[in-house]
Amino acid sequence: MPFVDSGVKRPVRASATAKPTVTDGRTERWRAHRVSRRRELVDAALTALAEHGPEVRMEQIAAVAGIGKPMLYRHFADKADLVDAVGQRASELLIERLTGAFDPSVSVREALRRGLDAYLGLVEDNPNTVRFLMENASPTNGRVSVILENARTIARLFVAFASVDLKAADVPTDGAEPLAHALVGALLGGTDWWLLMPDESRMSRARLVEHLSVTLLGATDATLRAAGLVLDPDAPVNAAHISHLGQRNE
Repeated sequence: MPFVDSGVKRPVRASATAKPTVTDGRTERWRAHRVSRRRELVDAALTALAEHGPEVRMEQIAAVAGIGKPMLYRHFADKADLVDAVGQRASELLIERLTGAFDPSVSVREALRRGLDAYLGLVEDNPNTVRFLMENASPTNGRVSVILENARTIARLFVAFASVDLKAADVPTDGAEPLAHALVGALLGGTDWWLLMPDESRMSRARLVEHLSVTLLGATDATLRAAGLVLDPDAPVNAAHISHLGQRNE
């Protein structure tokens, strides 16, 4: 008679010859090698960018790496993949600089200045890399650009930091998010303007740090005052920075 599925699930016996899955050591070594090699190629891309500018071509990067262009595509699916990798490397370098500049004992104002100086120092040392990332910031094939993703990460850090003070002042924290993204947008806009200035007339890094410090603190203070709060930028980073406006005026 023809087979009829009764809907009853019968237990399946494990094969006596079945063996547990074992990770092949050679596979792991090959994966580690590919990760290491990809990182070397990203460093080669940074070198090529410094030499050829933000319009660097894939064959120029391959030449710096000492390989043929087809070999480069074994490690990067396309240019967008390379842009992502360069952006991730730039993020690592930025975190290293910001971590080195951070001191919880200084004031909020001084911490902001040091953070801006560390960021702009990286930009000043790697202008072609930053321009390369900005010029290739448009989303590709549904992928979020690395510049936008990095900006969102910085904004989230700001929100986390500000929310602690806002909660301590017993006020809603939802206003921190639009402010954070607006401030990061202002920073990226200032960076783009700074890089486009001719070398001979470009504003000094120290002066730009001061301008941006005033702008970012001023925008933050104005936003807080609209909510009946006040920022004390001279309080240490590891202390409370936000209080109710009435308390400050007493």
